Amino acid sequence: MMRADLMRYACCLVFILLLGTVGCSTAPPTDAPHVTLYAIQPALHGYNPGDGIETPTDPGHDLANGYFHSYKVLGEVDLTGTDAGTELAGYLEEETDMPQGLIAGCFEPRHGLRVVRDGVTTDYVLCFACKQFDWHAGGDLAWAGKQTLDHAWYDRFTRPLNDAGIELAD
Repeated sequence: MMRADLMRYACCLVFILLLGTVGCSTAPPTDAPHVTLYAIQPALHGYNPGDGIETPTDPGHDLANGYFHSYKVLGEVDLTGTDAGTELAGYLEEETDMPQGLIAGCFEPRHGLRVVRDGVTTDYVLCFACKQFDWHAGGDLAWAGKQTLDHAWYDRFTRPLNDAGIELAD
């Protein structure tokens, strides 16, 4: 009788352990974003997308030709699947509703971030000097400036670029 009880408990334990592994996977979640960080050259010749004017439709000013929303790309880092990529994307996705604060009027961005989540592309053009950013959703300008970035995040956006040997523009 004792041996039968022991076998029954052992079978139950094995069943519970097997049940606990159902659905487990080491694959990344399907909603993990594709994240690319860009070092960009601030605008020259007086063009300022932060003025609320839509990015020019010049076909030569796209990523295929080395531009991110009309800013020359100096280098890029793919952060997909990294803690840094998840952190940077999460910060901007959550902070698009951040309160307005004191800002300068320069808008000379040196960072760009592209986040592709579930087939939807969202781009951010960031200026930490004046703490503003432009936000492009699905290719359209969704928000121009007047949102405040926390300057404490500057190093978090700059470090992956520097680690890849990419310097920011002066």
